[in-house]
Amino acid sequence: ANYEWKKSGNPTLLKLDEETEAKGYKVLRRWDLTDSDWFVAIHVREGSHRDQARLPNADIKSYLPMIKEIVNRGGHVIRMGSPLMTPLPKMNNVIDYAHAVERVDWIDVFLWAKAKFFVGTQSGGSEAAMCFDTPTIRSNFSSYGHCFWSDKSFMVPKRYRISDQISAMNLRDALRSPIPHCESTVHQDFKFEVIDNSESDLVNAANEMFSSLESQDWALTERQDRAQSIRIGEGAVGRLPISDSFLATHASFIES
Repeated sequence: ANYEWKKSGNPTLLKLDEETEAKGYKVLRRWDLTDSDWFVAIHVREGSHRDQARLPNADIKSYLPMIKEIVNRGGHVIRMGSPLMTPLPKMNNVIDYAHAVERVDWIDVFLWAKAKFFVGTQSGGSEAAMCFDTPTIRSNFSSYGHCFWSDKSFMVPKRYRISDQISAMNLRDALRSPIPHCESTVHQDFKFEVIDNSESDLVNAANEMFSSLESQDWALTERQDRAQSIRIGEGAVGRLPISDSFLATHASFIES
């Protein structure tokens, strides 16, 4: 539905109101950002609030090299989430908003709307950012049998390996299994290993996003087109493309 909405020339689904925008920039100044500074917002799902539905979870520590890459490019990083999440180490130009005293719902909305881009996982915050047309990296994306589309966003999927196999499943075989169609880590008579995005996968994804933002070229590559054809052929829902840098690194993912 979002794809047809945008392709028909309709405006962004959500727009930040002026009052919330003004209040949000006051908070940024309190965090020592100037009006000319830019930031990337990040949310990495973790926790055991639904014990078996932990497939979308990831380790925030694996994102530290990506965070450093963003900061090295002159940006700030604002980590979103619950105060129950693992605290970030102290880093220059990084605000652990999940543990900040200012944490309140309308600031979440401001960050989704005004970030240069958003880094999420398979969590609702990613879709909120995409509704504001904020470019989004859906990292460690687990349920790629279905996905929400945005024209300036892409996913970096998790990979799966059947317990008695040597290699990870390719995209087609994964989609023929129950794994990427739900959030469960438990399937009857079906044991598998989850392969999260590596640190280099995440850094490459950030660099890919910076490259697309600089060129404003969001056209899919041949690799991405092939991945989309596989997804459609296997009945996957949603058009969110897979990261080209991920497909370049893991070429076997789209092999037959």
